[in-house]
Order: sequence, then structure tokens, then C-alpha cells
Amino acid sequence: MNFIKAKGIISSLIFKFDLYRSNINRQELSQFSNLKILIFTDHILQLKKDMKSRFQDLLELQICNWILDPFSFEFVEDLEPHLQKEFIDLKHDCEAQLVFKHVYEFAWIKLKDTYPQLWQQVKLLLLFFPSTYLVEKGFSVVVQLLTKQRNRLDICNKLVATHQAQDSH
Repeated sequence: MNFIKAKGIISSLIFKFDLYRSNINRQELSQFSNLKILIFTDHILQLKKDMKSRFQDLLELQICNWILDPFSFEFVEDLEPHLQKEFIDLKHDCEAQLVFKHVYEFAWIKLKDTYPQLWQQVKLLLLFFPSTYLVEKGFSVVVQLLTKQRNRLDICNKLVATHQAQDSH
């Protein structure tokens, strides 16, 4: 998942909180088949506030239209001057249009050498969005490796301590 997809998913979830809260207030519980108590509207409101606060940077991220669909973007003069010439080349590149029809992320990666200045603007948005789960899992693996290495070192030290050095003849 990259920042562009993450922003869409988080934004959607935050707007769904309003829908859920409204449905609960009307006692329309189709999304919550196991919910029987209506005190959860305040909880959903608090959850929405927490999500907005936690993902504020991501929600405020400005994703330019030309990144998602460069071929329908009309305002070349709105781009930074050093990007305008390269963008015009991209906009009229028929092969690039075919590449973009499939998945924009792969299109940018495939075209990064052809349009390096545009790629510099796009690449940070296409970085993978690390979830806390992935970060915590990474730390767990490192801790596990260090523990295994330490255990091996302890075993080696015990083996060395049990062996006597041979006298020279």
C-alpha cells in the first residue's frame, strides 16, 4: 500500500463514521448486526476524531491530479516550470498512455527513466505506507534474531569453558 491508496482508505473510513453514527441514531443497524445498545454513537464520534488526529498528515496530503491521470490534466502552466516541458512530452506519449491504462503506480515506475523530473515529484507518494503492524513485526524479528544470536553465543561460551586446553609436548 502506498500513500495515495492509504489516503483514500483512511478518508473513506472517516466519512463512514458519520454514516454509521447516523444509522445508529436512526436505529438502522444493518452494518452492525450484533449491536443492540445505542450508546456506541459517542464511541464512533470519538473514534472518528482519533482517526482524523492520528492521520492528519496523510489526510492533508495534496495529491496532484496530474499524478493520477496525466492525460486528462489540462493546466500545464500550473506545474512548476522545470516540470512543464517533460510533462508535455508525457502527455503526448502514446505508449505511456497505454501503460497508464493498467495501473498508474507501475506506469510511473516503468517511465521513471524517461521522465526523471516528474518521477522525482511522484516517487515519494508511491512509497509503501508502513502500518504499525509491519513496523512492530520488523522489530519483533530483529529482537528474535538478537535473542537467537545471544543464545548461540552463550552455548559457544559454555562449550569453550568445558573443554580443557591441551598441553604442548
